Formats: sequence, structure tokens, C-alpha cells
Amino acid sequence: MWAIVQKENDILPILRLSYDQMPSYSKPCFQYCSLFEKDEDIYGRKLIYAWIALGYVQCSDPNEELEDIAEGYIVELVRRSILELNYSIFPIPVRRETYKMHDLVHDLAQYVAGNECLTIKGAIPEAILDTIRHVSFGSNTYCTFPRPLMEAKKLRTIFYPVKIGPMFGSSIEPEIASFRCLRVLEGRDFDDSVSLPENIGKLKLLSCYNLTSLGEGIEHLSSLRELAIMRIYKLASLPDGLRHLTSLEVLEIHSCESLNFWDDDDFKGLTSLNTLSLKDLRGLVSLPKGLQDSAAALTHLDILECLNFTSPSESVLPNLLSLQSLTIGECHKVESLPEGMQRLTKLLNLTIYSYNLNTSSYREGGEDWPKIAHIPRIQIVDNNYSEHSSPDTINHCRVFWIPCALVLLLVCLVLVLRFWLSFS
Repeated sequence: MWAIVQKENDILPILRLSYDQMPSYSKPCFQYCSLFEKDEDIYGRKLIYAWIALGYVQCSDPNEELEDIAEGYIVELVRRSILELNYSIFPIPVRRETYKMHDLVHDLAQYVAGNECLTIKGAIPEAILDTIRHVSFGSNTYCTFPRPLMEAKKLRTIFYPVKIGPMFGSSIEPEIASFRCLRVLEGRDFDDSVSLPENIGKLKLLSCYNLTSLGEGIEHLSSLRELAIMRIYKLASLPDGLRHLTSLEVLEIHSCESLNFWDDDDFKGLTSLNTLSLKDLRGLVSLPKGLQDSAAALTHLDILECLNFTSPSESVLPNLLSLQSLTIGECHKVESLPEGMQRLTKLLNLTIYSYNLNTSSYREGGEDWPKIAHIPRIQIVDNNYSEHSSPDTINHCRVFWIPCALVLLLVCLVLVLRFWLSFS
């Protein structure tokens, strides 16, 4: 590809002009996108917290949240047609939306990332440049961890592939123990021997998928800001070390079918937690009391597809006084909201999808309307899929489809130019 991009009439040098005009703070964020595969769904959440973990997000006002600034970076890349926003029917925050990159834009990202970002596909390179800071593995890569990569001592990001062979990553402990600068580890399908060594305490983003268990050593991750625990089917309880993650801001637990929340101390100690997403958890019946330790920080709570979830808990939910967004989706045993919802004065968005919820009582004038009357944006869908939305929600709902207009325009210009040159 590097030979192709040097051609005078090729599209990439022209696209490079749009990169050169980016603000300086956007350029490393754009380069980071080269680690994703072509046509991959890129989650806004993943971008935001990776950028923060790597120090890309600049904040000059102490009153501004880093997440809000990073969301602005995404909006900037969308505005420049670098990222394409997938359809978004409901008013959800930028961090929960997904994006794609046009193939040509992805080529540009790889080009400008130069020698800092490396994507390994197929054959393993015999040597790794000292300048490499971020590495990802293609979905068709089947190998043990590459020995040459062990020499990249300043590595800051490791993306494991989405689809991998059984041997990939089986020696995670010696791998990450050697990377003292590592900040982001996206790990998938590790075997059940996984344990986390003490000397990775600076890791800020960790995603674990398809483990037999969560492993040991999680209490060492004192700087961790985001943790995703997904498809750990034999995980029966949350590890005790979780309560030591006092810097943790985002926690996602999805599709852990054996996980039970019997202990009221679950989520205890997570005093910095601002976003909690619980999805497809059969053992979740109500919110554990330990979540009240997050009352001063928790702003976003999502409970999705938890089939045995019956109640947000009158002793927990009304005490989460910082809550700004609450989504309860496809939890069909939820029949009502708890008393005390009026205490959630900062709640701005309420979205509920439940077959058994009596939506008529939550309409204006209904019996339960006073519980939620203070919330500006309300969206409730009942068992007949009839939708009740507050006026403010209706005004703010939107469907986005932002094509990569700049890319298409430039492609057309290049084709016209080549056609003209062929006759000149």
C-alpha cells in the first residue's frame, strides 16, 4: 500500500489533506482508529476510554469531564466524515453509539499512524520496530503471543483478535508483565490459567472475554478506569478484589449465565463508578445494596435482557442521587418502578422496555406518574410495543445517517481527474 499512496493521482494523498487540517488533538485519536479492522463496528465507549487511558484527551477546565471532551472529539471526527455514525433511533449518549470507517479512510489512518501502530495479520513479523506503541491482531491470526513483540518494551495498547484459535494468548501473564507502559488491554478467549501480575497496576482499560474464570490479581489494578467482563460462563460470583478498584469508572458485565448476585456487598467499594451496564445476567434479581457506595458518582445505569430481574430495589435505586440516565430493557418481570423515584432529581433520561409494565399508570395523570413527572425525557414501550414518550423526548429523538460525503466527493474528483488526464 505504501507504494500506491505515493502515486501522484492516487486518492490517499488527497485524503491526507483532510488529515493535515485536523486539530492537533484529533490526530492521535484518528491514528488510534487504525487498530480496528475494516468494516468493524467501533463503539464510542471503547474509543472514549482508550483515548483517556492513553492521555489523548486534553482538559484545560477542571470543571469539564474527560468523557465529555472525548465525546466532542468523536463528534468532530463525524463532522469531518472520518467516522460514520450507525443508525441511532433513540436519544442515547455518544459513548453508547457505534461507528464505522470507510475503507479508504481506514487506509489513511494506517498510513498516518506510521510506525506507532501495528496490525498483525497472518504471518508474524521477524522484528518489531522500537517505535511501536499500539498493536492489534487481525481476526484470522492464529498463534501464540509473538516473541518479537516481547521486545517492544514501551507498548501501550494490545488488541487481541475477536476470533482466535485456542492457543492464542495462553501465556498472558509473562506477556503483560513485561510491558510496564501498558495502558489498554483488550483480551479475548484466554484460557483458565489467566492471572494478573502485580506489576501492571497502571493498566487503565481491561476487557476480558470468554474466560473460564476471572482469574486472580484484579486487586492490583488500582489505576483501572474501565472493566468489561463478558461471556465468562462459569463465573459464579464477582471477585473480592473488585472492591479495591477505587479508580474504576466504567463497569460492564454481560452474558455471564452462572453469575449470581446473592451478596449485598457486590459492587461495594466502587466509589468512582459512573457507568454500570448489566446485560443478559440470569442471576440478577435486584440491585445489590453495595451499589450505594457509588451513589455520589453513578450517572448511567443500564439493565438489559436480565430475564429474572424483578425490581430496581426500593432500598437502592432511589439512593443513587447522581443518576442521570436509567435504561431498563427487556427485563420482562419488572412490573413497576420503586417508591422514591422523585428523589432522583438529576435524572434526565428514562427508557423502559417491559412486557409486564403497566404503561398507562406512568402516563400523565396516571397513578404512578408522580414518580417520574420530573424527568425531562421519558420513553416507555409496553407489551404491545406501543410507545409512550414525553414531549421533550419526541423533540430530541433523531435518526442519524451521516454518509462519508467527503470521501465520496474526493473519489469522484479523482476519477474525473484521471479521465481528463487520459485524454490530455
